[in-house]
Amino acid sequence: MINYIGSKEKIIPCIEKCISGCSTLWDAFSGSCRVGVNFSNEGKNVISSDISVWSYHIGNCYLMNDNDRNHYTEMINELNALQGIDGWFSQTYGSLEKLPYQIKNLKKLDAIREKIDEWTLTEIEKSTLIVSLLEGLNEVDNTLGHFSSYLRDFSKRSYNDLILNVPNYKIKQSDNLVVCGDVFDLVDDIQADVMYIDPPYGSNNIKMPSSRVRYSTYYHFLKTVCLNDKPDVFGKVGRRIDTKKDCDISVWENVNNDIVVGAFDELIHRAKSNKILISYNSNGKMNLDDIIGVCEKHREVKQVFKIPHRKNVMADMKSTNEWNNTNSNEEYLIEIE
Repeated sequence: MINYIGSKEKIIPCIEKCISGCSTLWDAFSGSCRVGVNFSNEGKNVISSDISVWSYHIGNCYLMNDNDRNHYTEMINELNALQGIDGWFSQTYGSLEKLPYQIKNLKKLDAIREKIDEWTLTEIEKSTLIVSLLEGLNEVDNTLGHFSSYLRDFSKRSYNDLILNVPNYKIKQSDNLVVCGDVFDLVDDIQADVMYIDPPYGSNNIKMPSSRVRYSTYYHFLKTVCLNDKPDVFGKVGRRIDTKKDCDISVWENVNNDIVVGAFDELIHRAKSNKILISYNSNGKMNLDDIIGVCEKHREVKQVFKIPHRKNVMADMKSTNEWNNTNSNEEYLIEIE
C-alpha cells in the first residue's frame, strides 16, 4: 500500500495469537489498514476507524469493495492516458528548493486528480481511484517515506513515470465498516469482540521539536491528494497551513505526558470490548509502566509482548542528528481482558 511510519505488518503474527476464536475486530487507529485488511481477508468482521482521510479511502478500497477488479480497468487506463497539466500541485510543489516528485509526475498528478473529481462515482469507486493514485505516487516519490523532508538529489525511482494500477484488494466477504472519525466520538457506540488500539506515539525525545513529530506533518501531502482542496502551504516542504505548530494537535502527541496518559485512561475506561490489544513504541510519549498502570486500573493484563523493531530511516537523517535518540526500539503489544 503506502509507506507508513509505525506499520504493524511485523506484529500481525502476535496479534493473531491473541484474537484466535474472535469474529469481530475494531481497528480503532487503522492508519494504513494493514491489520484490518489482514483479518478481513481471513474472514473476520472488521470495523476500521481513523481520523485521517487517507486511512478512510484505504479502508473503503480494501475492506468495502464489492466490485470485481476488472470494474476499474477502463477508468485506470483513461487516467493513465492523460497528459500532464500545469495545475495546483505542479505550481505549488514544483517551485520548492527540494521536490517530493519530478515535475512531470506532479503535472500528471494534477491531471489525474482533476479528472477523478469530474467523474460521477460512488464513494467506493472514488476511494479506489484515489488509493490507486496514492500507491502510484509511492512508486515515484523523492522522499524517505514521509513528507516532512524531501531528498536533495532525486531518487532513482523518481525518474519513472507515474503509472496507476488497480489496487490488489479482495472482494468484500465480511461484514465490514469503515468510519472516518475520532476514537472518542466512536467508543461509546462500537461493540466488537476485540478492540485494537494503536494510537499515534508522538516522541519521548525532548530534543525533537513537537511540531515535527505529528502524523499530520508526516502525511500532509496525502491529505491534500485525497481532498484536492488546494490549501495554503508554508515552509520548505510546502506543509498544509493546518499542520502549523498550534494547529491540529492530537491529544496523543501532546507535549504534556500527563495529558497523553489521561486520554489513554479515558479510552480504556470507556471501551466496551471484552478483549483489548494495545500496541505502542518504546520511544513513544508513554512508557511501558504508564501503559501497564492504566491497564491494571481497569482490567486484567494477560500478556505483554516486546518485539524488536528497526528504527525508521528518518532516524539516520543528517539534518536530525541533534535530535537523535540512541535508545533501543521495541514495539509493545499488550493484551488485556
